[in-house]
Amino acid sequence: MTSMSGPSSFSTPISPVTDPAPRPQGGERGVVYVATKDARFVEEAALSAITMKQMAPGLPVWLYTDQADCPLNRLNVFDHVEIIETCTDYEDVSAGAKIDRLRVLTNAPFERCLQIDTDTRIKSDAIQRIFGFLDHVDIAMVECHPDSSISRGIYGQPMFNGGLVLFKRGAKTQQLFEAWRDLSDKHFRIADTPDLAAAATECPYIAHVSALDERRTLLRRDQLALAQLFSPVNNRFDVTYAQLSEGWNFRGMGEHRRLMEPVIIDHRNAYKFTTLQDLLAEAFRRFATGDRPSAGLIYNHAATHHAPEIANIPAAELANAFAGVEDPIATAIAADAKAALAAADATPQWLDNALRIAALHLRAGQTQMAAKIGEAIKGKAASG
Repeated sequence: MTSMSGPSSFSTPISPVTDPAPRPQGGERGVVYVATKDARFVEEAALSAITMKQMAPGLPVWLYTDQADCPLNRLNVFDHVEIIETCTDYEDVSAGAKIDRLRVLTNAPFERCLQIDTDTRIKSDAIQRIFGFLDHVDIAMVECHPDSSISRGIYGQPMFNGGLVLFKRGAKTQQLFEAWRDLSDKHFRIADTPDLAAAATECPYIAHVSALDERRTLLRRDQLALAQLFSPVNNRFDVTYAQLSEGWNFRGMGEHRRLMEPVIIDHRNAYKFTTLQDLLAEAFRRFATGDRPSAGLIYNHAATHHAPEIANIPAAELANAFAGVEDPIATAIAADAKAALAAADATPQWLDNALRIAALHLRAGQTQMAAKIGEAIKGKAASG
């Protein structure tokens, strides 16, 4: 645990960014996700929240999003969903999403709050102990490591990873978050200008980054702004803090380094590329354990958002499509579906649903799950 102070100045004033609404009240402690700009971030948040609820069942989880119509908002892993207006002031869409998150930090609903990125998975029930770090400090974060952080690699100086912010509400953290938000806004606007050669005048702390494309990349990452205010070597607001070890926000590592501790929050980039598969696997698990309403909610979202053509194909056409796939599982599903269609005067709704679900799993490469759906079709058809 360390408290450090260091000088910090800005060559021009920072324009304030206003907060969108009064602070909602969430209680003593809880977890916050911010998912704006695209429904895929709500998908990520849902998958992370599922693991949070598995490892810390009683911990409140709030979602902040602009995706008011996303069905996943209604999953039981979110105790509250707050609809917010997203920021659209920048050329880079992700910059607006970062400002959304920083606005939420300045307006946090919990006295002790854990805000984590959506592309995470909670791997240990040790997560329940995390709020204990705040017994003696204002804030806790994990340092960026050079082999897993683009910002740290370009900047070349110690900084914290903004994907996990654990903090107590108070005057000092409020000042920090407001300054972080406003300086990020300044950086994002500079990054949108065509000529970054003069950016070092506005931001002298990036003068050592000579490549202009790297300057732009760095300016568009809110970790640069945070590093000017709060880092392992800079503490402008004199907040007391704990520097958490890597296992609390594991970002991966190079081939010559090994993590010598358990991973509690897994935050590797790989989760960004398995969202649909993970969603479908969760829907299948819920269906198999009897939670058909929430399974249907996930399947309907997946079909509508990722495969709208599947959602609109009649069962007979889907059966023919399965028959044309060079896969024994698809061929078997087609045969059983055609038998069920032949035995009914009208297409049963259950068959429509089952074929679409099987098609989603096959498209995601989940052949064993598709085979289980095929077995269900065959059993249902045999029983009449």
